[in-house]
Amino acid sequence: MKKFFIAAACVILTLFCFPSSACTEKENDNLGLFVFLSVRMKGNGDGTLTAVAKNEFALGSAPMPITLTLYYSANHDGLTNMTETETVSSEGLEIFETAEINYEIQSEGFYCAQISYFVKGEEKFLRSAVIGYDKQGNRTE
Repeated sequence: MKKFFIAAACVILTLFCFPSSACTEKENDNLGLFVFLSVRMKGNGDGTLTAVAKNEFALGSAPMPITLTLYYSANHDGLTNMTETETVSSEGLEIFETAEINYEIQSEGFYCAQISYFVKGEEKFLRSAVIGYDKQGNRTE
């Protein structure tokens, strides 16, 4: 019975995605069958902010190339009015690997992390929420 519940949990994890995550199924593609990506931000309370992209799970997959970008705005106007602060690219995230941006906060404002990746030649995007941080790296909302 225990094996059944473990198998059922694995199936559920592969079928459902959580906020700020992307499930990509690929057919006849050199990247494999399934990749589960996530993006998140964390204020560190020491004047820095960390943005993280992670390959949470992959099924029959080669490393997933991604670009992680951190955006900033003084106002909460949405991503279209935000300025790119820093970008890092990865040739390919293996399962459970991460790409990170450690950013020294210049001024209080709103930040958003975004990853871009390609599926069947089409560029896709995955964004975190837009979150306010003070100069020390503490959430303001």
